[in-house]
Amino acid sequence: ITFGFQEENVSKCLDEGTFNIPILAAEGRQAINGQNAKIEYLVNVNKKVIPKYIGEDESIDYKDLSIVENVEQGQKLAKKIPATEGESGRTVLGIKIETKSGKDIEIKDILGDNVELSDDGESIVASISGQVVLKGKLLSVEPIFEVAGDVGPETGNINFIGSVVVKGSVSDNYSIKAEGNIDVHGTVGKCDLESKGDIMVKLGIQGNENSHVKAGGDVIAKFIQFSNIQAGNNVVVTEAILNSNIDADNRIILIGKRASASGGRLRALIEVNGKVLGSQAGAKTLIETGVSPAKRRAIDDFDREKEELDISIEETERNIKSLEQAAKLKKLDDEKKEQLQSYKEQLEQANTRREEIVLSRETLMQEIEADKVESTISAGKEMLPGVQLVIGSAEFAIRQSYKAITFFEEDGMIQTEKYRGEPKNENKGFTEEE
Repeated sequence: ITFGFQEENVSKCLDEGTFNIPILAAEGRQAINGQNAKIEYLVNVNKKVIPKYIGEDESIDYKDLSIVENVEQGQKLAKKIPATEGESGRTVLGIKIETKSGKDIEIKDILGDNVELSDDGESIVASISGQVVLKGKLLSVEPIFEVAGDVGPETGNINFIGSVVVKGSVSDNYSIKAEGNIDVHGTVGKCDLESKGDIMVKLGIQGNENSHVKAGGDVIAKFIQFSNIQAGNNVVVTEAILNSNIDADNRIILIGKRASASGGRLRALIEVNGKVLGSQAGAKTLIETGVSPAKRRAIDDFDREKEELDISIEETERNIKSLEQAAKLKKLDDEKKEQLQSYKEQLEQANTRREEIVLSRETLMQEIEADKVESTISAGKEMLPGVQLVIGSAEFAIRQSYKAITFFEEDGMIQTEKYRGEPKNENKGFTEEE
């Protein structure tokens, strides 16, 4: 025996005088084969639909399923773990036991679309931003995330770094957020959509006061009902806008042969153009052009905050007056004195903020006046009573029907002329026939 002698075990046996009992006196060493080279994925390529448990009752949040794995351009997606040589073994007689080295692999063999090798050739990086997918053995990044059916309990909310295509509809209370475009082949319900590109809904958008659709580019839909829409460019509708709040930084266009808008508020910088504006029932419809919708929203926000402050200031003043009257009667303990001081500080802060709002609003109104652009409001067939027009800072209430007419502002007054016609090349793939 020349290898693996267990001297401690033998010495113990001799010292204790325990004989005729088998002990481990010598032991060989097993050969350890080398590990094969392998790919370690640095992102989740096997997304599983596992809802998160929320709340003490362990109710399931089906909306947050995280079925999309977003990656950025240049991000490392996978790396190669090199093969190892292994370690040879030896018998107790000193005979060498040979080992096997691990097998090598080529990382380039799993290169799919929109990915590339790193400079050292040991990693795979994304060449575009998008959704990482593993199809068979190929690792790819796709710029479009496609939902074969509806966005709902099976998908959860969608948050994607590229564009999203939904073959079905978007169910109530679900959301889509995309860096690119959003293309929905069905309808959009009471939910939130946000895109830095265009949002296209082949059928209609039917939301509520708490749902919002916001696009950096165009919003295009067959109809829009009870919805809040913001578009960085145009809002294009082929049938109807009903009781909705629409903001477009360029134009609101209703291009269908019977396209109409009634109820709610329509705001566009350059133009609102439809076949029929208003309704026979006289539903109140506010249409504003000539001023950036974003600045009009800012004015609304200032007015809303000022109104809330006025209520708060009035209540605080009442509280101060009550405590000061008690102080005159020497009926204030230390706690009430601290409360009085706190109210005074709150009042000072509220009045300071109110002054800031008044000044900011005045400055913004001056900017709006200086930045007014030429704009129009047009009805190709009929403008009906109940519509309130605001072009720049000029206002006009429609109290009678007008046929085929265009309204514009001149010298601070709203003027009329014969219908100028539809805008050109604004429909992005929709035609009147559709």
